[in-house]
Amino acid sequence: MDHYDFLALVDYRRLHETDIYMGGRRDASSLMHLLADWDAGQIRLPPHQRELSWSDLKQQDYVKTICSDSCPPGGIELYQLYVAETGRLSLSYLNDGCQRLHTARDFLLNPEKYGLRLEEVEYVLRTTAYPVTYKVHRSHTEALHRYQDVNSGLPLTPYQYVVGSLIYCEGDGYREGWQQFVEKLHEVLYNVLVSTGVRPYRSRDSRSYVRFKHRDYRHDLSLFLRFISGEKTEMDYHVAHKLSEREMDAGSYFEHDLATTYLGRMGLDRAIEKLEEFKRVLEIETATIVAEWADVADKERNAIGVPILRWLYDVAIWRRNLGARTSVWKAFLASYLRKFHGTTALYYVNEAGETKRINVGLSRVNNMSTICRAIDFDYSQFGVRREREAGSLPKVGFQHSHIDPFETHGNGPTIIEPASVNMARGAEPIEETAD
Repeated sequence: MDHYDFLALVDYRRLHETDIYMGGRRDASSLMHLLADWDAGQIRLPPHQRELSWSDLKQQDYVKTICSDSCPPGGIELYQLYVAETGRLSLSYLNDGCQRLHTARDFLLNPEKYGLRLEEVEYVLRTTAYPVTYKVHRSHTEALHRYQDVNSGLPLTPYQYVVGSLIYCEGDGYREGWQQFVEKLHEVLYNVLVSTGVRPYRSRDSRSYVRFKHRDYRHDLSLFLRFISGEKTEMDYHVAHKLSEREMDAGSYFEHDLATTYLGRMGLDRAIEKLEEFKRVLEIETATIVAEWADVADKERNAIGVPILRWLYDVAIWRRNLGARTSVWKAFLASYLRKFHGTTALYYVNEAGETKRINVGLSRVNNMSTICRAIDFDYSQFGVRREREAGSLPKVGFQHSHIDPFETHGNGPTIIEPASVNMARGAEPIEETAD
């Protein structure tokens, strides 16, 4: 039996009778053997397993581990797709262990980067073995669910967990197109940020590189969702929020809504058209923000910071959805930039004479009324309907949350947010929550 041929291991009748993934066997293989099969095309990467996301420091730590331990923790999981029409199996795909193999390949190709000679690296890779699990799935979507299950208790970033929902929003047949769409969306944000003279992401040398980059990737997606949905409420998509197991199981994250309610229904061609519109809007808003910043900033001040730029994109799209005039937007920008001086926090004195701190954060427009009070700007100019309309209901998994606690302020203005976030906050005001 071929090394990656599971035909003799599967009862095909069960593939038609159950929704669970099917398994075959476990084996052990050296890293060198796995890399050879990968380079030969016997192992391929599915769309949800393409990116190298480990930082340089994380890669260095991994190499130290395999140099000192020939049986390191973890494992590799491969799968094949069962093609019902032919009764045959596809080539093998890697479903778990992607970062290990990416790093092992870099170790082999760049031994000097790790302070070793090529023959030393080859010895380490030949003598380092992993347990390999072999599975059979009926679709890449099913394999994605398996990947999410395998990693549910591990430090997987929320973006790594949810991005597959977008790639497979129309099933396996369109996965390559949607993969390219997601990459193009991130490229759009990257390019508009670079055009202002800033560095969009932290250095790869930082241990937090992946966490913050993936947080920003989620923000890219939330901006596009706010744009195509025309969302007029002060929705906070909680892009920096760590997903709970309950949210994962229930699909209570905004990417699920983006995939099922919008992208999957509009189709790839229409989504690409909307992405071009989104790009033009961001270019216009970037030019407006940079111009206002140049008017209020000191001559020696650097380009506006990335967190501020990203948050202002949230506000810019929100005000467009509301239909607020460009003159209102420019007036707000001038007041905001003068008061905040390009930072993400501002101390102000509230109506009770107390000094308070207000923060801005990615995807958060739910504290706009407070920000407007702090910078002496008339919030009503945005044309916001603060009170909930009678009979309005949020989407499943979301709730109306009072901006000021109901226990102390009664029935006042509300915003819509995930129910888990509302319950976790308790009787605390939304507007004074710092990121």
